[in-house]
Amino acid sequence: MRPNHHHPYRLLPGALLLLLAAGLAGCGSAGTSPQTASGWEDIPAGESEETTGEQSTESSAPSAETAEQNSAQRETSQQAASSFSPTRIFVGDSRTVGMYWALSGDDSLDEVHLADEEGNYWDARVGIGLDWMKSTGIPDAVGYLGPGTTLYLLMGVNDMAGTITTEDYLFYLDQEVSSWTGTGASVIYVSVNPVRQEVNGITNEKIDAWNEAMQAGLPEGISYLDTNSRIRDHIDFKDDLHYHDDTNLEIYGICQDAAAQ
Repeated sequence: MRPNHHHPYRLLPGALLLLLAAGLAGCGSAGTSPQTASGWEDIPAGESEETTGEQSTESSAPSAETAEQNSAQRETSQQAASSFSPTRIFVGDSRTVGMYWALSGDDSLDEVHLADEEGNYWDARVGIGLDWMKSTGIPDAVGYLGPGTTLYLLMGVNDMAGTITTEDYLFYLDQEVSSWTGTGASVIYVSVNPVRQEVNGITNEKIDAWNEAMQAGLPEGISYLDTNSRIRDHIDFKDDLHYHDDTNLEIYGICQDAAAQ
């Protein structure tokens, strides 16, 4: 059953303390306001440091204060979830952040490392790609892997605007998959979903070719989940790249069903 997004889920107590701490840190001095990402922008022209990503807020390196807050968020969340065994772990970019927004009702965060009471662990950041997945996304997630958990990889759309290829993804996944599945966890690569129209060279034809290459090349131990074909005819677009809550919740529901099979 798809969740009712009119009734946001509550976060675990540790995550609530985290959000409170992040809010206090963002308001530390007069005239200073916390950074938020309540809206999206299209992928900008040109390349950023990490990826040719989705929005201008990632076009420069984060401030020391922002980096410190993000580090504190991860540490606090991991401590709060030390006894937490998630059912689903979502590693992804802004589209995954959008799923978290739809489920939680909180659209103030552009990076999430949080557990919720529905058995999910969210590990996502706006405007990132394979480099972030290697350096941050997977390292933050692997401690939660174990029997009965499913790791969802919702990555790729940003990298299509740059030089990262499906071969780069498949090489990395082939190197790492045995360490993930060796914990007893299941791993699913979720298809890249459609855009409304071309965004910085990314077209639906390019997305389809990416998905075909990923599906054909995934190493043993990683399943492919085709959400693209299931939503493409009725997507509620927020902009050329992102979706409104109803579509994000549908993708989440498809992921839930896949883990139950």
